[in-house]
Amino acid sequence: MAVGIQCRDVSKRFGAARVLNGVDWTARAGAVSGLVGVSAAGKTSLLRIIAGLDRADSGTVEFPRDEVSQTEAAKAQSPRIGMTFQNLSLWPHLTARQHVASVLRVAARDGTVEALLAEVGLPASTFDRRPAELSGGEGQRLALARALAVKPELLLLDEPLAQLDTPWRDELLSVIQTAALRHATTTIYVSHAWREVAAICDDVAVLVDGRVAQAGSTDEVFKNPANETVARLTGPVVGIPRAAINAGQVSLVGNLPVSSGDSIFVRPQQVRLVEPTEANRWRVAEARPLDVGWQVTLEQVDASVANLSGVPASKAASGSGFRIGIRSPQHAPVGNLVGLAIVDWERVLQFGERSIL
Repeated sequence: MAVGIQCRDVSKRFGAARVLNGVDWTARAGAVSGLVGVSAAGKTSLLRIIAGLDRADSGTVEFPRDEVSQTEAAKAQSPRIGMTFQNLSLWPHLTARQHVASVLRVAARDGTVEALLAEVGLPASTFDRRPAELSGGEGQRLALARALAVKPELLLLDEPLAQLDTPWRDELLSVIQTAALRHATTTIYVSHAWREVAAICDDVAVLVDGRVAQAGSTDEVFKNPANETVARLTGPVVGIPRAAINAGQVSLVGNLPVSSGDSIFVRPQQVRLVEPTEANRWRVAEARPLDVGWQVTLEQVDASVANLSGVPASKAASGSGFRIGIRSPQHAPVGNLVGLAIVDWERVLQFGERSIL
């Protein structure tokens, strides 16, 4: 039985600080939906209101159920909610086995406890350990097992990978995705990391200053961000002043779309290193490997030409550079002269307003 979430004009203050400012947002029943934003954007505050841990100052949160279960009794029933917290909030005196058994209200000999712990990837050797004896990743898995033990209709995950080292994040992300599908639960995934949200979420809402700046499918929000702020929150972007293009400092592969904006924005995978020309000449100041490709710091050779970094030309020429992430196998040794080319112009991003980040 799937249940959705419908937030209408939800606002919340803590003292003089307004953390939520008229949030309107709907999470589809049975989907994995993301809430993404910078710190203090209101993500955790909204999640706690949905969970019933905090009250909104105004507005409503409703839980519409799918058509199959639209009886009056079902409409009135509050959903079962499982939640993980940023600080885990595990009970220090209980073992992993006891954490799950206490929620299930079954004896420890019942195989359900062990099955649930194994489902989230906890090894049997940890079942009788207390939280202080678990690694960060094991603690996160235990928190997830406890949340799943209530057989939730809503699974609320607040920054579930925040305490993990990078090598373990993908593994736990896969565990979360599998669990959400297996238990057919509506899942809300809160994170500041777009990479996590894009990997696991069907839909996403981008929160900026306590408001939903944009909501939709993950793919749609990534490809068509509403403004520069949303674009930067949904992955790296490269801002290119039109003056740089007009001066020939950046080569085009395709036609530049018509726009009144001072700058256009592209994703790093649309940037290529090419042979330098008289105008399009950049010096490689730094190059280091990324997961795929390279991150390159480029310094202008001719400071009189419009610069891409958006800083005064004198500063750019003295070494402030312009940092971009190149998602390709190309590599340019430090000190080399290169040119910049932008490809895939049908996916160029243009906005009429400046970033508010």
